[in-house]
Amino acid sequence: MDLLPYLYFLIPCILIGISVYFQKGSPLFLKLLPVLLIINFVVEIIGQWVARKYGTNTTMFNFYMPFLVTAHMFLLREMVVGKMVRKIVLNLLWLYPLICLVNIFFIQGLNDWQSYSYLIGNLIVVGLTVYYFFELFKRPTFINLMKAPAFWICSALLFYYTCSFPFLSLVNLLGDAPLIILNNLSVFLTLLNIMQYILFSIAFLCRVRFRKSQSAKIA
Repeated sequence: MDLLPYLYFLIPCILIGISVYFQKGSPLFLKLLPVLLIINFVVEIIGQWVARKYGTNTTMFNFYMPFLVTAHMFLLREMVVGKMVRKIVLNLLWLYPLICLVNIFFIQGLNDWQSYSYLIGNLIVVGLTVYYFFELFKRPTFINLMKAPAFWICSALLFYYTCSFPFLSLVNLLGDAPLIILNNLSVFLTLLNIMQYILFSIAFLCRVRFRKSQSAKIA
């Protein structure tokens, strides 16, 4: 089976992510992200097989999308410090999947992409990333962003969800679009995934301390 192009970037991202388990003091969100990426890889492989066998994998991703968005909400909750926002997100962690289930079974149905659910989840995730940056720049102490994993993860999520918003939220309206447009959108979403995995990889690596070589020390 030929892998989707962005999976070739996801695989090394996962391998790099394993390094966080060998770093002391890795925060919970950084430890959970590799697990989430592994789940994502498995789902993508299964989804690719389902699409080839049955012609569509929309129903499968209608259930996986709420899980993924909820997981991203939890990661963002671990990054912010505001007690009120953390409490709100805690309630959203069960309320959002419930809304998605209602949408699947009573509104848009199993066979159509759950654009309403994605729209709501997208706005929540983008809002949380913006709040993280608001908190970040309000902190009185200096933070080296180059070595802040949360900064890179939030940047990845903000970039992906903001850029994918116009397409994945309106995908049901694009069914009759010309093939060339659909192909271009597919390429665009592939690039979004690739950029997201690159930023995740930076988040895993930014805390790694590389030892200087002996020759460098002598020099």
